Amino acid sequence: MKIKPYFIIGLTTLVVAVMHTAFGQVAEPTPAAKDKPIPTEVAPPPVFDYDAKGKRDPFVPNAEVFKPKIVECTVDCEQPAKNVRKPEPLELFNLESLKFVGILTFAGEIIAIIEDPSGHAYTIKTGNYMGSNEGKVMEIGSSHLTLLEKAPTPSDKNATRSVTLKLHKDEEEK
Repeated sequence: MKIKPYFIIGLTTLVVAVMHTAFGQVAEPTPAAKDKPIPTEVAPPPVFDYDAKGKRDPFVPNAEVFKPKIVECTVDCEQPAKNVRKPEPLELFNLESLKFVGILTFAGEIIAIIEDPSGHAYTIKTGNYMGSNEGKVMEIGSSHLTLLEKAPTPSDKNATRSVTLKLHKDEEEK
């Protein structure tokens, strides 16, 4: 069905006429509003006197806010760790529950294979961490792995100890 252009023009004219009639009328003011005179003078704003003596300029940055606060502490005061690192997966386990089961050599680097209590194997290199006492792998040999872990004592909170894990061999191979 083809719509004739005259029909579209007529329909548009009708819509515009209805809209002008419905929305084009100006509302008449209410009788109460007609009786009130429009004020010609406006009362002046109240006078406010501001004394800036002894107050800082709000447009100048406050250096005191941005100064780092230095906290005095005693010898036993523990300081927050400066370089907080993300724990590695093997740090979730006690060192006694982990097994050193093998080694690999890749591109001249020795890589140790560690097994967790559930049997999952992980590869680690020198510098990785394992065990719940933040043991850092210091050396990987052909039959041993040496790490340095935290071992705080009452007299020394930063004490460390060296731990050596021997290559674990299955009972079937003995």
